[in-house]
Amino acid sequence: MKISVVGTGYVGLVTGTCFAEVGIDTTCVGIDKKKIENLKKGIFPIYESGLDLMIGRNILKNNLHFSTTVLCWLLNGMNSGFPIGYASKIC
Repeated sequence: MKISVVGTGYVGLVTGTCFAEVGIDTTCVGIDKKKIENLKKGIFPIYESGLDLMIGRNILKNNLHFSTTVLCWLLNGMNSGFPIGYASKIC
């Protein structure tokens, strides 16, 4: 199964990482290009105990991806998550 989580803030990043941790191919989509590039490099915008290890582990497993392309979540179909308060900022 593939899903997308729209948002890479506290809610979106933690949610997406947790989905990836249970084996779901997850793409976290955000509009801030610098934040997405930093996430890909292992630079995280928030601190949550153990989150950095989970992110790294799931990037290596190819379960967790980051993108600024809104089309990513459309291509993943109906299995998409939308953290509260974020989806309206894209539309």
